Amino acid sequence: MIYIPPQSIIFAIPKHISFDIPIDQITGICKRYRLDYFSGDIYAFRDENETQIGLLTYDGHGIQWCIKRYSEGKISWWPHDTEVVQLLPRDLQIMLWGGNPSKIKMPEMWKPIHNIKR
Repeated sequence: MIYIPPQSIIFAIPKHISFDIPIDQITGICKRYRLDYFSGDIYAFRDENETQIGLLTYDGHGIQWCIKRYSEGKISWWPHDTEVVQLLPRDLQIMLWGGNPSKIKMPEMWKPIHNIKR
């Protein structure tokens, strides 16, 4: 299981990518969207087949790239905007487990740690 701290700021990148590309090309995608991959935020990517989610983050010492590959099935939900979408940490956890966060009844955040534009 991948631990996502509740105070994490997470962005879903709309562009499909090949997970065979070098890390420099992945960070280049962040630059094209004007995102600072050295900020410590988490950037979520999906592959062309929608069977893998990749997470990119910087921990103050180096860049980390983590991939979740589904044994069966595909990603059941991904933001379909053309723009980068900010996610709640709980939404990313649901997605990593193959769920659809838009179909799960969860209480509203009582006092969010950070402002999410929905």
